[in-house]
Amino acid sequence: MRSLLLRQDAGNALTGGNLKINRIILILLLLFQSGDFLLARRSTDQKVWLLFTGKEMTPPSPFVHGNAPRTRRITERALKRRLKVCGAEAVLDEYDLPVSGRYIHALEEMGIRICAESRWLNAASCILSGEQTDAVKRLPFVSGIRRVRRFRRIDPQPAPLRKQDRSDGALSHELNYGISFEQNDMLNIPLCHDLGLDGSGVLIGMIDTGFKYRDEAVFRKLKVTDEYDFHFKDPVTENQEGDGADQHEHGTLTLSVLAGFQEGRLIGPAYGASLLLAKSEWLPTETHLEEDHFVEAVEWLEANGADVISVSLGYSTFDDGDDYSYEDMDGKTALSTIACSVAVGKGVVIVTSAGNEGANAWRHISAPADGEGVIAVGAVDMERIRANFSSMGPTYDGRIKPDVAAMGVGTYGYIPDGKDGGAFVFANGTSLACPLVAGICALILQAHPELSPAQVREALTQTADRSEFPDNLTGWGIPDAHRAVFHHGMAFTHIEESYLPDEKVLEVSLRILSPNGLEPDSLWLYYKESAMSGFQKVPLSPRRLNPHLFFSRIPVNLPSDSLRFYVTAADSTGKLSRGPVNAPEVCYWLYPPDSAQIGVHSRKPEEVALLQSHPNPFNDRTIITLDVAEQVRVRLLIYNSFGQKVCTLLDAVLDPGRYPIQWRGMDSEKRKLPSGIYLCALQAGSVHRVCKLTMIR
Repeated sequence: MRSLLLRQDAGNALTGGNLKINRIILILLLLFQSGDFLLARRSTDQKVWLLFTGKEMTPPSPFVHGNAPRTRRITERALKRRLKVCGAEAVLDEYDLPVSGRYIHALEEMGIRICAESRWLNAASCILSGEQTDAVKRLPFVSGIRRVRRFRRIDPQPAPLRKQDRSDGALSHELNYGISFEQNDMLNIPLCHDLGLDGSGVLIGMIDTGFKYRDEAVFRKLKVTDEYDFHFKDPVTENQEGDGADQHEHGTLTLSVLAGFQEGRLIGPAYGASLLLAKSEWLPTETHLEEDHFVEAVEWLEANGADVISVSLGYSTFDDGDDYSYEDMDGKTALSTIACSVAVGKGVVIVTSAGNEGANAWRHISAPADGEGVIAVGAVDMERIRANFSSMGPTYDGRIKPDVAAMGVGTYGYIPDGKDGGAFVFANGTSLACPLVAGICALILQAHPELSPAQVREALTQTADRSEFPDNLTGWGIPDAHRAVFHHGMAFTHIEESYLPDEKVLEVSLRILSPNGLEPDSLWLYYKESAMSGFQKVPLSPRRLNPHLFFSRIPVNLPSDSLRFYVTAADSTGKLSRGPVNAPEVCYWLYPPDSAQIGVHSRKPEEVALLQSHPNPFNDRTIITLDVAEQVRVRLLIYNSFGQKVCTLLDAVLDPGRYPIQWRGMDSEKRKLPSGIYLCALQAGSVHRVCKLTMIR
């Protein structure tokens, strides 16, 4: 279901609208083994989910970057993001195993057309006739059948339009927001932009009706890394043959609110972020969004490394009478909610519109806004008063919803393909409030990339204007982006490193942002190489002519993949901040030549261990993780399938801890090795361990 968009004359408005694995599996089994399994024989074809009994290891593996289908690859970026919420041993789990190819082949041999596959649900959606339904129920690998539900659009109640433009304060900021100043200023976003926070380095996924961004002035700064149409199964998300005329209108509008940039007209909160775009809805057939497209889209965005997913859609009532009830809004029944919950458990911040049903008989939030850990967004007008159409909580199991609220009445955005070309318009709906809050989440993650979804949600809710008195109308209230960015401490951003061979030092530079100034004598960088016994510290010095930029020089012989560090600083009130937030348990880790900053969880192991590398198989690099229980000399060697040593990855005395070691598939002379099977051997005192690595070029 999407929000209604009614085109009017120019200048008028548009009206728009970490769960554990076993727990999820149990929920799904209960759902699929319920009465839905005993489908009555129908005279017409039905679209259904088939739930399978288990998973089989059948090639191609989803862990292979180069050979896996486009929509099933799990990127290295996704693996790094997952490290924030799970240890290296759990970064890949049974959710990542593909649906059995043997099961799919058997169904196709029966003449059944497969519409979609879900690794997370271990299910496939397909079209079944009555006779096929009877036959499928007898298959030994099918544990249940459930209807693929289609969601009917629920139109919002009319709401007052913006009566005036309050942009007087815009002149005090670096950017010219035009009419979009009000929706940004309500959330205190311009102060973040003034500090250089624009979402850079954050990858945002969007699920909507389609997107037309090429050759549009408002999207000239847009950075789209990939896009996919889950209806036509192709990489085209703007209108194509077969689409309705307004197919990509709603998605383009929400995209403009999130990441548009045209000074003097419209600026989105996360205009510097990178985007992944998923088209999941096809309008010509009764304006339905089907569950299988949505689940596929969430899985694809997560696997491609999305840090934030913005969902301006909601599902409650179905056109065929097979409705969700309010009792189903319990965070564990709707399949869209289950998919979002799995994504949150893998480190993705999910932001979704609360729904536009507040003034009709349904009234409540709609799925997936009921998800635990999902950030549901309600709508307010420019007077900060809740819009009458904004859906209300609580969830059926009693949790407060929505979580926060943003401007969803008279929100300024852009739609393409008007009679005179594209047009800037005012629009109403929680669909417009959602991308504003998703943009704030991107700003928080730019400042603190190590934060988990729960910590991002905490930063939003605990700095909102009703944080002490939340209710089921606007949740914790209207967020303050500036306060949210600093909720977990100062922001340490733009971390870069360069090796100075003549001086044999590694220079690390970064920006330190603080709302209360800095105490100069408190700025330190603590660093450690794997061969050293503990952290050493060097001062952080300011760069000339830039009050936020600092640098340190670390004495090292060569750039080191195993170098880790964290920084500390105190503000003028004496409050100490660490970057990353949980340092030194979590540190910045530099991987040349990417100069990427990531948080690495470090805990004291109980024994020496060589954990399985990830990804494996791999094509250009893999991470081999070691556990060291006590100080010991450690050697890590790579052998080819003939038993010949090709390189020594590590030969050093290590302190107790967990050590991710990167291998880029090269020998000791830095020459690329061919595809094949390699053995990684660990020698630590009297302990010897071996694991197998598969490289596919």
